[in-house]
Amino acid sequence: MNNGTQDVILAIAGILLWFAPFQHVEFMNVVGYQSGSHIGGLSYLLLIAYVAYAVFSWKALRPLALVASAAGLGIGLLFAVQAGSNIAWGLIGQVLVLSYASFRAYRLRKVTPAS
Repeated sequence: MNNGTQDVILAIAGILLWFAPFQHVEFMNVVGYQSGSHIGGLSYLLLIAYVAYAVFSWKALRPLALVASAAGLGIGLLFAVQAGSNIAWGLIGQVLVLSYASFRAYRLRKVTPAS
């Protein structure tokens, strides 16, 4: 399996985790969970970051894939800090997938020698 296929599978896993619980919320003794679709707004940029990462990785544009994954990681870490102790497994998975995607994009980047 080549690197582009592995990166697309990684992006699909991140998109599926977007529907998982990000944080648990308690209101009037009723416990509920918020996923990426419930948060809205900024969380839609996570989906855009995953799609951009998949497209740029498939086209072998590693610097742009690194930018997309790093932007998504920044948004994921922002949500993690805001959730605090109410963080759920979906958001932890998001941060881990985006960290690994950023690492892969950095490791696989192509550096051209100066002419």
